[in-house]
Amino acid sequence: MSIKGKTEIQFNEDVFVIQNLANSTVKIPKSRILQESRGEFDVEFEFDEKPFIEISVEPGENSDPSKLKFTYTAEFASSTKVNIEIKWETPTYVSANQPEDVLVVTLWGPFYDKQDGLEVEIEERTIRQFIPP
Repeated sequence: MSIKGKTEIQFNEDVFVIQNLANSTVKIPKSRILQESRGEFDVEFEFDEKPFIEISVEPGENSDPSKLKFTYTAEFASSTKVNIEIKWETPTYVSANQPEDVLVVTLWGPFYDKQDGLEVEIEERTIRQFIPP
């Protein structure tokens, strides 16, 4: 993350670009075993809805979480790169104490290859970065 609150996320392969990234949601499948009968399982699938991109801050040990509020913009710069810009309500406070605060970015998959439509990654990807003072 740069001192101006900008960071980028790189993918190893081209993925489908989502136009309204900050407001997009995905359904994450989960399963539950309902019943076992003669060695067979009846499984019902349920889904959790999550934002495609989820951004949070883990305060450093000496930080006040109420002073770490922010808004952000996120957009695909290309089919392999997402740009994120953080705007802090109190920028001079962020990472002013040691240990530094940590930016946590979670991308909820699945991700699909742009060329053949096959899944590239099936789980969420979480990226953690120390925020420079």
